[in-house]
Amino acid sequence: MNLRLDWNSTFSVGFPALNAQHRVLFDIANSIPEALDERQVRSCIVRLFKYTREHFAAEEVVMREMSYPKIAEHTETHNKLLDQLSETATSPLDGIESYVAFKRFVFHWIVDHIMICDMDYHRYAQEHPKPVS
Repeated sequence: MNLRLDWNSTFSVGFPALNAQHRVLFDIANSIPEALDERQVRSCIVRLFKYTREHFAAEEVVMREMSYPKIAEHTETHNKLLDQLSETATSPLDGIESYVAFKRFVFHWIVDHIMICDMDYHRYAQEHPKPVS
């Protein structure tokens, strides 16, 4: 089974820098092997965790700048996702099923987070454009 995420315009959150970061998350997720290569998977996990933290911090800056009213909820979601990623990453990878399950977990949280949580701040930004100074 070949699991793959392909970024397209339906994932656009209206901020080019954040879209570019989302594409990097897709690339990292796609680099997680489905074969039994624990060393390679662990390396992907470290990259994914580090980059996700950086991305979430950048996203929170954008939300603060636009005075997004749900920033506290969104930040809490970020913290929970990082906790889940950390917990999942430390689980044993003892067979093909665990590799595929980990990859599916990553794909689901990336897609769900962008399409649900991030699209909410995207809609807010469209409805409340920041005045140009």
